Amino acid sequence: TGRDVEVAASPLSERHGLAAQVILRDITERKRAEAALRRQREWLRVTLSSIGDAVLATDASGRITFLNPVAAGLTGWSEQEALGRPQREILRLLNEETRQAAEDIIGRVLKEGCALTMANHTSLVHRDGRQIPIEDSAAPIRDSAGKLSGAVVVFHDVTGKRRDQDALRESEQRVRR
Repeated sequence: TGRDVEVAASPLSERHGLAAQVILRDITERKRAEAALRRQREWLRVTLSSIGDAVLATDASGRITFLNPVAAGLTGWSEQEALGRPQREILRLLNEETRQAAEDIIGRVLKEGCALTMANHTSLVHRDGRQIPIEDSAAPIRDSAGKLSGAVVVFHDVTGKRRDQDALRESEQRVRR
């Protein structure tokens, strides 16, 4: 089987005539490790992109580092457009009852370093202004040393669930009357 090598060459002094020092370093194992890391990263990217819920991740400063296709559809932002932007610009949340800005769940996770579930009656404001009722949770992302390096939010559209709840409430009211 072939080997991967790294070559470093440098000329020797002119008193020796035409000569060069050549160093060959076997980097086969490093190349295998790099390929394994690339495969693992691709597997992780494909897995997160395939999840049925919306997934959004940030760095420790709250800037978007990942947005899966479901999150892109619900927010109205493509991953390319969202990358590097402040999360509050992409994940605009409202309290459905008060129409006021909902709690900054990512900011709180980054500040407190603990997982959270968003309160009921939260709407996501799509880029086009539509409001989509959602349920969500957020958790810190920690590196191998345990240092907080970002946050991940998982959310999903609950429009159908809310419609069913409203219909059930109306039905119960009719029965009471």
